[in-house]
Amino acid sequence: MSVAPAQRLAPAQRRQQLVEVAFELFGKRGYEDVALEDVAEAAGVKRGLIYHYFPAGKPDLFAGALAEGLTRGIGQVDVDPDRGIDEKLPRNVKMFLDLAENNDPIYRIFRDARRIEHPSFTPVIEGIREALARDIAFNHLGTREPAPAVLVALEGWQAMMATMMDVWVDKGNVTRAELEELITTLLPRIIETAAAVER
Repeated sequence: MSVAPAQRLAPAQRRQQLVEVAFELFGKRGYEDVALEDVAEAAGVKRGLIYHYFPAGKPDLFAGALAEGLTRGIGQVDVDPDRGIDEKLPRNVKMFLDLAENNDPIYRIFRDARRIEHPSFTPVIEGIREALARDIAFNHLGTREPAPAVLVALEGWQAMMATMMDVWVDKGNVTRAELEELITTLLPRIIETAAAVER
């Protein structure tokens, strides 16, 4: 299939365009069902141009889409200092459960990345996980530089929450309200335990 000549864009704009197109496709179809040709066609470029921006091809492009998705997700986290934690924690947990329940592209891409475990995805997941841990620490402790034990505990809580959401989506063996209560109850206890370790 011939591709219409692409509109000329600055390199940063072209890369971002490819990432956004890939995000939409991977988010709808999943990693396995998207080929580079699909992204090229949707972006109106030749397949070879993708390799210019993403030398390893599909894994690199997916890593870019993953970063885009996780950045969008973390951008929805409520860190408003004028709201109390009793308000922010339920709001944030609800937001993440909404993503999972609706099979939102953000959730689907993140789940694919954890399932496939490609080396290209690891730094993206680790970077976002740390950033989110610092947001959680800010909400609960008033600092984005928590003690190491607290940071480790918060990153571990995120991994546990992601697994619990996957099990809930796949098996539906608990209600959403039950899962929400479980997640919101565990977090303060984990923080309290981790903070005690540092004393």
